[in-house]
Amino acid sequence: MIKNLSFIMLALFLSCCNSTKKQENSLDSEIDTFEYVHLIPDSLRTMEQKELLLLLEKTIKENLQVKDNHLFFKLSESDFVELGIPLQYYKKLQQDLDDANSFIDLNGIERIDTLLKMK
Repeated sequence: MIKNLSFIMLALFLSCCNSTKKQENSLDSEIDTFEYVHLIPDSLRTMEQKELLLLLEKTIKENLQVKDNHLFFKLSESDFVELGIPLQYYKKLQQDLDDANSFIDLNGIERIDTLLKMK
């Protein structure tokens, strides 16, 4: 579980490292106003939020893959939402994966597949 969370945090960190200029668009506005459960301190999360976080971790772990040295999420948007996870998480995940893949390309990082083997 710790390794899975570490990988998710690494992917988010990589996406943040590449963000040098925030663009104004509807997704940014939506991300700024949506309350993501992973940003709520453990002690303040409701039981429902804890369950959502576990579902998110499991879903990402099972569906995050590497193809051609890029991270991608194999679950479709509709299948993701059918699991009971709000659409904002799918959009945020896709944005973070795009950012992480750009970071990978810009910095010539190779063998991204070894990160997923940590799980």
